[in-house]
Amino acid sequence: MLELIPCLDSPQMAADRKRELWMDRGVAAQLGCSAVRAIEEGAYVSASGRRVDWSELVEIARRSRVSISPDAPLPAAPAPRFEKTRVQVRNVTRVAHYRHNIYWGHVSQD
Repeated sequence: MLELIPCLDSPQMAADRKRELWMDRGVAAQLGCSAVRAIEEGAYVSASGRRVDWSELVEIARRSRVSISPDAPLPAAPAPRFEKTRVQVRNVTRVAHYRHNIYWGHVSQD
């Protein structure tokens, strides 16, 4: 069963998110280029200066990609594992969402 909870949004929340997420276009372009480079090279250097090699994981992700044509039928969904799934659309950042889930005990802090 799918339980839809009322959407949590407002003009003030939208303005807050816009302010929180604003980024200079040049910085955004640099971050995007560094992400592509890290994927292509299979490694990146963390903020602490440690080289992180994720080439094997990137290759697994590339090999497991599946393209489905628009006319192809989708595979049958497995049987639901939960009696009820609650869904709410909230205008919050990922960090705020994660903090909310930790506070309510939905996510381990480890």
